[in-house]
Amino acid sequence: MRPCIGLDIGGANIKASDGESRSLSRPFPMWREPDRLAGALREIVAEFPSPVLLAVTMTGELADCFATKADGVRHILDAVESVAGQTPTTVWTTSGELVAPRDARELVPLVAAANWHALATWAARTHPHGTALLIDMGSTTTDVIPLCAAGPGLQDRTDRERLRASELV
Repeated sequence: MRPCIGLDIGGANIKASDGESRSLSRPFPMWREPDRLAGALREIVAEFPSPVLLAVTMTGELADCFATKADGVRHILDAVESVAGQTPTTVWTTSGELVAPRDARELVPLVAAANWHALATWAARTHPHGTALLIDMGSTTTDVIPLCAAGPGLQDRTDRERLRASELV
């Protein structure tokens, strides 16, 4: 069976998983080597046999090598699409939807730093009864996310909003 591959493209690491039997994390200093992103993704995707879909989340667009979030999102999506070729690709948004890369380029506020929302949505689905608390510690931030059966129990979606609400440290 050919897998769907989830890619989380961060500023310091790239993570990939088929959600079943294989997951990996590779260091990737986006701030130092943004032009090597496509090559790094190619090596990672090659470790999974002929994926039928690539699903992407990201925080690497926040690296200081990009002048704006939009520049970072475009750079990451260009790299992903160059690796994907004919493999369909979707991008997670903080509205809880997967969108095509062409739409993601227009939805930067919903796509930028959306990996926390993807993780919280998945975690809520694995714990559908009652409430829980998800704590996601990354290299530069820690997310504190209440979960309920419907998904992340937060109103705020952007990092700035979540920082003000103490949902992101």
